[in-house]
Amino acid sequence: MRKHSELPIESRRDFLHKACALAALSLAAGRARAGQSAEDRSALMLSVIAAALYPHPALPVALYANAAAAMLAKAGSAPAARQMLDAGLLELDASAGGDWLALAPPAQLASLVQRQNSPFFQFVRGVTALSLYSNPEVWKRFGYGGDAWRFGGYSGKTLNDIDWLPEPAAP
Repeated sequence: MRKHSELPIESRRDFLHKACALAALSLAAGRARAGQSAEDRSALMLSVIAAALYPHPALPVALYANAAAAMLAKAGSAPAARQMLDAGLLELDASAGGDWLALAPPAQLASLVQRQNSPFFQFVRGVTALSLYSNPEVWKRFGYGGDAWRFGGYSGKTLNDIDWLPEPAAP
């Protein structure tokens, strides 16, 4: 394993951005815990989980909250899915001694990794990925203009208009 000082500056900066984003979500979670409903707590836990699974410093917390809302909506339409989601969240809390949100972000992530093969984790992972990466607001943050279908496809368009990739080496 490389030492912190051996990492490129960009890698260290990315790490710090991601750690700060997770810490901010955890702090918000701590502030919101007092007097919140079970539904609000579920939404908050799911937001923190979404940010832990797909950390992007450029994404505001609201986009992770949208992913949590998508999970709750999908689970709300199927009683078995809602039961599985609630059981998964209760299991996370139980594994943390009663309050998973009180754990430090690395411990939260470690507890998620332990459950990566569970139906709960697979549900959360899948809905979060779909919710985040199909959102045009997320596309803007990443510099993606969206699909070409609305512009008539790629016919007559340049395929080399991405300015954030290096130019390929000549053969």
